[in-house]
Amino acid sequence: MKNTIKYFIFVSIIITIVVLLYFFYEKPIQDNKEESKGIFLNIYATENGKYVITGYKIFTDNYLFLNGKTLDSVPVAIEAEYNKSFYIYNYNLEGQYYYSYIIDDTTYSSDNKRVNLILEKSENLNIIKNGSLDDDNIYFNLTSNNFRGLKYCIKWGPHIIYVKVNNTDNLINKPLGYENYDKCYETNLNLNKNNYYNFSINYKAYTNLDKSDYIELTFFDSNCIKNECNSLKNYTININNI
Repeated sequence: MKNTIKYFIFVSIIITIVVLLYFFYEKPIQDNKEESKGIFLNIYATENGKYVITGYKIFTDNYLFLNGKTLDSVPVAIEAEYNKSFYIYNYNLEGQYYYSYIIDDTTYSSDNKRVNLILEKSENLNIIKNGSLDDDNIYFNLTSNNFRGLKYCIKWGPHIIYVKVNNTDNLINKPLGYENYDKCYETNLNLNKNNYYNFSINYKAYTNLDKSDYIELTFFDSNCIKNECNSLKNYTININNI
């Protein structure tokens, strides 16, 4: 009988402890989760594995949710609602030339997410020109360690009828800021250590050229976010008739 009573007391104590743990620990956690109705996005940016301070934007269901900056040593914890689609991308602060890295994801699960915005810089474009306005063709060799979405625009002097590009590049509408050029092209190329670009041009004039004549080419890259693109860097080369 005594053993039965002891057993009953022991079981009662265990049940009491379990109930207390539930009400003072587990239930508050669940209540907090229900109250928050979201998960945490732990956002950070890295270049070659090292943390970088840069700008970022979060869009949920295609609306801007937050505009902020990453930190230099730890992720930024941002609470987001459940059952949402979102995308995040980095944008450059003053003096930065990083291409945008875009992450599309959802908050359909209850797990917190780590969001690493992997940064790559727009590198210098190296241009080698061979030829002058006295030659039938002028040749170009373009190289870079990282120069994405190469495009270029051309304009020319008063006695030149046209400049012909000897390749299959696509003629495009003049981008904003290049309205005073005669023609613009896109190559659909990303230049890097394994990928360079060669092309040539020639022209037709209706009379002898003078000192006012020239051919000017401006090369620029493309930094695209969804369907919108802008340029991080541009390089201009002038071929003058001197």
